[in-house]
Amino acid sequence: MLHLALSIGFSVFLGICFKLWPRYQVRVLPGILHNYIACVAVAGWMTGQWPIDGMTFLEPWFFLACGLSLLFISGFYLYAVSIHVWGMATMSAVQKMSLLISALFAIVVYHEALSFPKAGGIALGMASIPLLLYRASANPANALAGQAPMNWRAYILVISTFLIAGAIEIGLFVAESGLVQTTADPRFIAVIFSGAFLAGWGFCMLSKKERRGFFSIRHMVAGWVLGVPNFFSIYFLMRAIGGELDASIVFPVNNTATILLSTLLGVFLFREAFVWRNGLGILFALFALLLLTNTA
Repeated sequence: MLHLALSIGFSVFLGICFKLWPRYQVRVLPGILHNYIACVAVAGWMTGQWPIDGMTFLEPWFFLACGLSLLFISGFYLYAVSIHVWGMATMSAVQKMSLLISALFAIVVYHEALSFPKAGGIALGMASIPLLLYRASANPANALAGQAPMNWRAYILVISTFLIAGAIEIGLFVAESGLVQTTADPRFIAVIFSGAFLAGWGFCMLSKKERRGFFSIRHMVAGWVLGVPNFFSIYFLMRAIGGELDASIVFPVNNTATILLSTLLGVFLFREAFVWRNGLGILFALFALLLLTNTA
């Protein structure tokens, strides 16, 4: 249970970091790149050596990890920007609802049974998304109902975040289905983070503004403050899955606790606007996650 609690706490802390970055003038891409440097460094510390060696390239999960690395940098970047636009409460729920995509993937590709509770969870999850995305303003953190509606770019942003998060869920599902021999393998995580850093670094070097930000102390500190909990949020989740608790307990508790804590912090700490439709969307999302993660 301790591993699960730590994973939840670190996951919520990531949203707080992204929420505070604009206040301290931290640019998203340079901060995320330093976050990945921190993640790989922590993986090296966990293994007692550089986590990627010659044998790593021969692992059956290597190319999957490389593909996931591109999704990680893209999804993390969009998630950070989306929090600035939509707020912690909404984006936490939207990101967790990516489980809908992996659930449908398991049904179609792995021919998992579509039980009545699972079908109900998928339906509730689909219904929760428009409720979660109901906003009267382009910036929920400062908005009041009745202001100008969101523009189409904001919706593309959050939908892209949702789809990429779902693709990541599928990749991790495939890995845990047999490609990764032991849970919480630091090498697997290190390859993902290293590849994400290299992909982001290439883009960063093409932009003078992003390149300048990368070498600033502010972005280094922000990245490390984000990176250490980022690594352990995944590490402790995988430890919880491979530990004494069943996955049917780990996933619903992790998802619901993350959504609830993020919602409370977003509304009461950051004063994010929250109308009754959003609250209904949160409830739908919570029930959907409970149904999806407690059915086989």
